[in-house]
Amino acid sequence: MAITPERLDFLRRNSKVALDREGRWSMDGKPVEHPRVQRLFHRGVEVADGGFKLRVGQQWCWIQFIADTAFFVEKARVDGDTVVLTLADETEETLDPSTLTQGGEIDLYCTLSGGRRARFLRSALAALEPVLTSVDGALAVRLGGAVHSIGKE
Repeated sequence: MAITPERLDFLRRNSKVALDREGRWSMDGKPVEHPRVQRLFHRGVEVADGGFKLRVGQQWCWIQFIADTAFFVEKARVDGDTVVLTLADETEETLDPSTLTQGGEIDLYCTLSGGRRARFLRSALAALEPVLTSVDGALAVRLGGAVHSIGKE
């Protein structure tokens, strides 16, 4: 029995796929625990039509609930005057320190290529400790002799 386009659209829009603040996936309220599946899901996130899709192969669905952001920085490596970020999808990007913002007391975000907003997970935030500083009571990063203030959201 073939699935009608209407039924497929309904299934895609009611996927019960969710992503929490720490980058953990769940389906139907149950955590997706296998690390490879977590990575696969992070690799499959797409920005589309004002929302986010999860694509695995040729199949896709809308991500029904995102607690904060759809992209996460898992690791940060200070490399001379730059910081190399490893994202949850295992890709790497060089940090543009001018895009850093602070949300709340300890949440740190940056803008990735393509304008995607990413949240630093604890391990990545801890790795920035050597370059974090304070300027007039505000958080900043010191890279290559330059100090970059981190704005508040």
